[in-house]
Amino acid sequence: MGAEDYLPKPFNQVLLTARIGACLDKKQLRDQEVEYLRNVHQIMIAAEDVEAGKFVPESLENIAQRKDGLGQLARVFQRMAREVFIRELQLKQQIQQLSIELDEARQAQQVTEITESEYFQNLQSKAREFRRMIDGL
Repeated sequence: MGAEDYLPKPFNQVLLTARIGACLDKKQLRDQEVEYLRNVHQIMIAAEDVEAGKFVPESLENIAQRKDGLGQLARVFQRMAREVFIRELQLKQQIQQLSIELDEARQAQQVTEITESEYFQNLQSKAREFRRMIDGL
């Protein structure tokens, strides 16, 4: 029925106080254990979020404030996630820059191919002839 302890009558006041204290200590330890397990679960959710690409480092802020190993794990997790995010941004910028450079190189290659073609050379030659004819008029 949920009873934690019992005392036969007549009860001893010192024994009653000690057992109530023990029950309260046990409840406090259980509350700490439940909170710890909640925090572990939150870190596991954060790991899933990292894999899904939707992790927010601030989601572990309350755990990171702990002074124990779990707090250290949360702080390391946050730092690593921030570093990965920064690297990802840098790589995206580098890819964008490389894409621009590739486009410019392709355009230069196309211009070179056009200007070095026999057809273009003939057009230039005809344009020079027309200029001479116009200048001669």
